Amino acid sequence: MTIKKDISQKANYLNNPEAKGLRSWIFTTDHKRIGLLYMYCMVSFFIVAVFLGFLMRLELLAPGEQFISAKVYNQTFTLHGVIMIFLFIVPGIPAIFGNFFLPLQLGAEDVAFPRLNLLSWWVYVVGAIMALLSLFSRTALNSLALRVGNNGTDTHPAIMIARSAITQ
Repeated sequence: MTIKKDISQKANYLNNPEAKGLRSWIFTTDHKRIGLLYMYCMVSFFIVAVFLGFLMRLELLAPGEQFISAKVYNQTFTLHGVIMIFLFIVPGIPAIFGNFFLPLQLGAEDVAFPRLNLLSWWVYVVGAIMALLSLFSRTALNSLALRVGNNGTDTHPAIMIARSAITQ
């Protein structure tokens, strides 16, 4: 007597016939898909940060100004650091491993608040886009490194108030 096994494959997070296309990915509440969204975004931001680091290395290839000004170099340096720390290193472990592997290791079907989990990815993406667009704004990331010869006349008022409160 032979036993026939049911080989119908259960739909999972990658081959669900009801959830196809980009819309199903960016509005999903599946923790594995959200973990992959974080991973794809972090790899993309890592590539952008490596490109900015490469631009800084090219600028330092020879003495003097090559192709970007000192202000743009300082903005690029700051943005490279912001992307590497706040968009790649810090969210890496909790976002990818906490979303993808932790519910699987605990045996849970899903995370406790899946829509809040998706909202955290959206906030991450919007904040990252704002950080990237700040390089192209006129007043963003003004560097204090360009203030050479500061004699203290443009000291921030909060510092002056704190100093007067301490000395009295």
